[in-house]
Amino acid sequence: MGMDICGWVEVTWRDANDRDWEWAWSGCIRLDPLLNRQDEVGWALFGFSKVPLEQKHTPIASRRGLPSNPSDEVRRDMERIIVYENQHGPGDFGNYTWIDFDDVEAIDWESMGVDDATQSEWREVFEMIRLLRRADRFKGAAFRIVAWTNW
Repeated sequence: MGMDICGWVEVTWRDANDRDWEWAWSGCIRLDPLLNRQDEVGWALFGFSKVPLEQKHTPIASRRGLPSNPSDEVRRDMERIIVYENQHGPGDFGNYTWIDFDDVEAIDWESMGVDDATQSEWREVFEMIRLLRRADRFKGAAFRIVAWTNW
């Protein structure tokens, strides 16, 4: 049985001082269909791995929990997970966490033990965020990744 990576890339246009507002963030990219395998990047970011990887460093954003103000898209996913867990019991979903994309951009992947981040499926997620950042509509916007696992 595989471990799926679920979650959302979220965006806000709010100033840094106002990003804690309850409805500041909106989901814009769903992670589930884009990430089919665990790799060094998922480990370095969140500690997501079902297979043993050489763990040279502690993951940057492991098990932080959900942000205090998740997007409506994340809230709806959490509602569905609660219904599922009420019917089938807990344990399938976990490792809830998040990271600001500015923090991702600042990572020295080599120092984190990642040989080639460009070979990861996360590369496409990062490129989508960068593409959105370049679009006029998203000038000045902030992005974060909210993720969890499903066994």
